[in-house]
Amino acid sequence: MNKRERVIAAIEHQETDFVPYHIRFTAKERQAFIDATGISEPEAFYGNHADVASCMDFFDEIERGLFQDEFGVVWDRRDGADIGLPLRQILSRPDLSGYTFPGPVEEKIAEQMSRFKNAPWDAFRLVAVGFTLYERAWTLRGIESTLEDMLLEEDFLNELLDEIVSYNIAAMDSAREQCDDFDAFFLGDDWGQQHGLIMGASLWRKYLGPRIAQLIEHSKKCGKYTFLHSCGDILELFPDLIDAGLDVYDTFQPEIYNIREVKKKFGDKLSFLGGISVQTLLPRSSPDAVESETREIIEIMGSNGGFIAAPTHDITPDVPVENVSAMIRAFQKQR
Repeated sequence: MNKRERVIAAIEHQETDFVPYHIRFTAKERQAFIDATGISEPEAFYGNHADVASCMDFFDEIERGLFQDEFGVVWDRRDGADIGLPLRQILSRPDLSGYTFPGPVEEKIAEQMSRFKNAPWDAFRLVAVGFTLYERAWTLRGIESTLEDMLLEEDFLNELLDEIVSYNIAAMDSAREQCDDFDAFFLGDDWGQQHGLIMGASLWRKYLGPRIAQLIEHSKKCGKYTFLHSCGDILELFPDLIDAGLDVYDTFQPEIYNIREVKKKFGDKLSFLGGISVQTLLPRSSPDAVESETREIIEIMGSNGGFIAAPTHDITPDVPVENVSAMIRAFQKQR
């Protein structure tokens, strides 16, 4: 069973020889890990089960520390952040008449997909559809304004979200035209707080749910699995996402969810990616505690498949390198 086969079996809720895993870093933490270990490609060295390309969110540095994406949003990364913050609203008013949506950035999509071409297909391949919907809206409009639009500017927000969906589908199709040898689309849209949804379930179901279902349906029509990243507590949406056909939910945060209860209630209908907390366990615990708890989470969540072990987000610079190594030991000692 190779890495790709192992991930597919897990998604299909089948027992595997061991639970697949995926390691992901912020840029600063990755460099700290390389400096400490001398391992230049830690993801490959430690046997990552997934390879990720992107079909959007391409940035050009227009000034030191300032990066512009294809939508015209300028991101401030002068503090060294991986993503940064938008400097200003592109859509200062609830009106699209003065704004032209971009098309997919074909040459950069081709560059991303090129590493899948003529390469051994032994890892599970994902194509990221970042800032999928709500996040794309607020990067253009601002968080507060987007939430206000849900209550006050229904027609405008529907028009904006429909344009975003059309862009996403065009970018997804462009990726397939470049290289169709991949396994899944990976949507990303943060809806949760530490407790509950940012916009509430009723507004999510009014604006976001039907469009996320549309994107999942398109992914299925392309013959791909669908992953969804959403930080925070979105437990009340699990039934909606299952009904829409979602295969894998990320990121599965144990400080938010009761993992035993979630596994029991949803584990035969939905697979999970994550489980190893970058909020509490990895930055605050001893290496022994990290290794022990990681093994326990794998045992609980990996029963009957349905789990890909991973940190709950890109590992942040406050995580000691020793704790990263302890997590990896727990992943690898399954053998």
